[in-house]
Amino acid sequence: MLHARPRALGWLLATASLLWPAQAAPAPAPRASEAAKPGARRPGKVVRVERPRLRAAERIRVCPLTNPDARRMTCFGGPAPEPGARFALVDDVGVRGHGIAVRSQPSGQDYCKIGSAHEVELTYEEPNGLDPRPTTGFPFTLAVQGVALEEGARVMLDQQLRPSGRDVEQVWMAVDRDGDGDADLAVTAFECSDQVRDLPIAPSGQRVSPYCLDYWLRDEIEWSKVERYVFFNCL
Repeated sequence: MLHARPRALGWLLATASLLWPAQAAPAPAPRASEAAKPGARRPGKVVRVERPRLRAAERIRVCPLTNPDARRMTCFGGPAPEPGARFALVDDVGVRGHGIAVRSQPSGQDYCKIGSAHEVELTYEEPNGLDPRPTTGFPFTLAVQGVALEEGARVMLDQQLRPSGRDVEQVWMAVDRDGDGDADLAVTAFECSDQVRDLPIAPSGQRVSPYCLDYWLRDEIEWSKVERYVFFNCL
């Protein structure tokens, strides 16, 4: 958890990076000549395999478990998850179980006090919850709603992804949904005041800055944007 008021996009990314161990630091950003282009992937022959279309029947959401022992997660942007919403719980080892949203309240990380971040209490479907916890890798778990996670799914640290091809876009979270070693669910974050015109007014009177959290899914060929939530930060 952070103890200082955020100042820029780095704060949002730090929600994840502060929880990653030092040995899992992000790789250096690629040079401009090596920057990923939309649809880029490892060299080799591409064979299209028909898979279900990416649009999910329910809204896609990824929320980090900020306090797994207390069975709480924080969801940024958009409305709070409805009670009864079901999430798959995944870390860098694999799918650990499932959680059901019970109730939510404003998060302490909603600095604007306008309902932009939600602390959500979960109940775990599995009797042992997340135990035993992994002793290495990411010391946190993601709650994923709206997409199926297959055997072998895991959280990945792949900040060189650029689903949209824009350099200003930074990866917030990435998940390998099918266990093939490549991220195919990504959440990116960027300051988007040029796209969000109608800004809410913070009770404190502080200036409100919007940050777009774009959700991307990849099939065998390309990335598709399937969801967007807007988180409001006060400076």
